[in-house]
Amino acid sequence: MGIAITAIGVFLLKLLQIILIIVLCLLLFVLAVVCLILFCPICYKGVAEYNGNLRAKGKVTWLFFILSVTFSYQEGKANGKICIFGIDILKFLEKHHKHDADIEKQESALPEKPDLEASQLQEEGEAAQTDLIADEVQDEEQAGKPGIEAFLQRIRELFLLPWKKIKAFFQMLRQIFAKIKGKAESAGKIWEFWKSEITQGMVCILKDNVLHLLRKIKPKVLRGRILFGTGDPCTTGRLLGAAAILYAAWGKGVQVVPDFEEACFEGELYIRGRISLITLLFIVIRILISNEWKQFRYGLDQLKEAL
Repeated sequence: MGIAITAIGVFLLKLLQIILIIVLCLLLFVLAVVCLILFCPICYKGVAEYNGNLRAKGKVTWLFFILSVTFSYQEGKANGKICIFGIDILKFLEKHHKHDADIEKQESALPEKPDLEASQLQEEGEAAQTDLIADEVQDEEQAGKPGIEAFLQRIRELFLLPWKKIKAFFQMLRQIFAKIKGKAESAGKIWEFWKSEITQGMVCILKDNVLHLLRKIKPKVLRGRILFGTGDPCTTGRLLGAAAILYAAWGKGVQVVPDFEEACFEGELYIRGRISLITLLFIVIRILISNEWKQFRYGLDQLKEAL
């Protein structure tokens, strides 16, 4: 008896170990997937060229090219493609929709069976409507011409008609002015909410985080060449001076060539960069846990109730 109990205990212990190992493997797998999603960068690259006509193409990839989005623009036409594991999702959905449309077209082309019950009900309804019209005509014939009281009532309504029209016109004006006044009060409350410290604090938080996002998402590689000219050497020189201010943004990768004689504009540009979802997640979390966001939501709820 003791040997059997020992064997059962060993078996349960081994089973518990196997279950714990499976749970641990599942947790590690989920953790690996989450880390892959958060830390795997979203890569993008694009090329643009202008020589009288604009031509551009670009590509965005994620999760080691499992998901890719490509787009192009040439001769005024834009094209795009979304692929998962190399399968064009847009074409697949288009084919599926076309297949469903063909099936509906085939079903609609089949001859319809006559609905005897519906036609019988329609005939009964038409007969009942004809009897009702006949009864109304008979009542009118029995009523005959209108009496003196009805005639005087019509004369009174005829004289009161202009007064009713004027009254309705002024009532409409009052409604219009009431709506304008209500909208003016609403606009004033919205403007007051916008100028409040709560909203301005929220704007500052958003501005700081958006600038941080732009620093993270800016291209790591930026190369290009721009040839421009206005036909006026003075104006071209001023534009060249303004472009020199932005030299710190694009660096040596972009070459700006002025043409002081002719009016022209040509150029080509190549960019490549990346950003990870963990950066976006940190920015969103920073916004949501800030006191400015909580105060802004409370003020926004009050504004909705006031409006």
